[in-house]
Amino acid sequence: MAIIKPFKGIRPPQNLVEQVASRPYDVLNSEEARAEAEGNEKSLYHIIKPEIDFPVGTDEHDEQVYAKAAENFQLFQDKGWLVQDKKENYYIYAQTMNGKTQYGLVVGAYVPDYMNGIIKKHELTRRDKEEDRMKHVRVNNANIEPVFFAYPDNEKLDVIIKKYTANKPVYDFIAPGDGFGHTFWIVDQDADIATITAEFAKMPALYIADGHHRSAAAALVGAEKARLNPNHRGDEVSDIDSLSENNCKQCIARNKPILIQQSRKKRCLSVGIMTIIIILLIITRISSWIVFMMGLSVISIINLKEVKKMELMKYIKSAGIMAGTVLASGVMVGVLTQSSMLTSMSEMISGLLPVSMREHIHILLGVLANPISWIMSGEVEIFGFMPIAAKIASECQIAVEVTAAAFLIPYSAVIFVLPMTVSVHLGLSLCGVSLREHIRQTYLWTLFLSITMLGFAIIIGILPY
Repeated sequence: MAIIKPFKGIRPPQNLVEQVASRPYDVLNSEEARAEAEGNEKSLYHIIKPEIDFPVGTDEHDEQVYAKAAENFQLFQDKGWLVQDKKENYYIYAQTMNGKTQYGLVVGAYVPDYMNGIIKKHELTRRDKEEDRMKHVRVNNANIEPVFFAYPDNEKLDVIIKKYTANKPVYDFIAPGDGFGHTFWIVDQDADIATITAEFAKMPALYIADGHHRSAAAALVGAEKARLNPNHRGDEVSDIDSLSENNCKQCIARNKPILIQQSRKKRCLSVGIMTIIIILLIITRISSWIVFMMGLSVISIINLKEVKKMELMKYIKSAGIMAGTVLASGVMVGVLTQSSMLTSMSEMISGLLPVSMREHIHILLGVLANPISWIMSGEVEIFGFMPIAAKIASECQIAVEVTAAAFLIPYSAVIFVLPMTVSVHLGLSLCGVSLREHIRQTYLWTLFLSITMLGFAIIIGILPY
């Protein structure tokens, strides 16, 4: 479910909104922002593009520039150009462009939803841009610009939006630069706020339409805030927020700096247990897997609350499937080796191969190692597929060791990123990356690396050709 909360927005008074409003920070460069803000001390560019207050050519990533953003943000509040609402509300924002009007809800979104994949992403982010937005969020202690999400159709939300938009808006103006219309209402009735919260809780996912770097920055700064807050509970919502972008998609949802965080006591205890595990693995005669599993069990129990919050429990099913696969593979190997099935299968397949291909069968297996690895678990490959492949190769007069090397050399390039590996799912969950995105971004690279390693093994004579 998607968790959202109302928040106390920081926004301009009605009579100043047109002077404060600006375009998004990333659709114009410093000189364009300088030109648009010329003669207007109330322009939000002084906060989101603070380099305009320095001489031309000043590096926008200079620490003085970030400090100026925080100074200007405080100045805007001190002078009453930005004022915080006294009550936690939701908001409705409408944008009219090219004769069409889109309506969106402005809400506080939950960062763990972003980390666990409930908030879906469709773009990768650049670390340098994340760092830039992180510094802005950190120095201002605020998300100055909104993140834009899309959500599934919902009739109850449509009714609430129509109810408020039938009334006179708080803001209603046309931006002089691009001619876009901007309209804004406040959802302040408790019953409507509760309904919006409840309806979003029924949604399986939200989708980032625009603002991937701002989302990532908010999440990372949230982690910092959690680490520095010994009383962090995981359900806090920052009460600093504002709406200022002349840019809209289907829905607007604000990412708040909230992340799950271990207490210092638990963190120290976990580190201590890990240290003991490492020492025992080095000096004890107890089987290493017993030491490791005992330590893992103790750490998991200590951090059970955090594990549940991070939704890692859902991967227990995958782990169980993998364990079952290992057992099934072992049984299959016994059946194959203790019967004539393996010989019969290898003789049949080798008989189908052209004579010219038989002496290179190990190279073919090496080429197929990468794509096969993406659809089989490692246990199935090693205990199920490899015995068959080795037997087929031996029927073609290729040594078992050569066949194994031809398969394992390219396999080693992909083993640590395979979707059949439970630890990969764990890592993806922690990073908030979808399995589909992971495969899309890594497959071609691992294929290239596998073929390169196979070719190099042939060139230096490890594999006969």
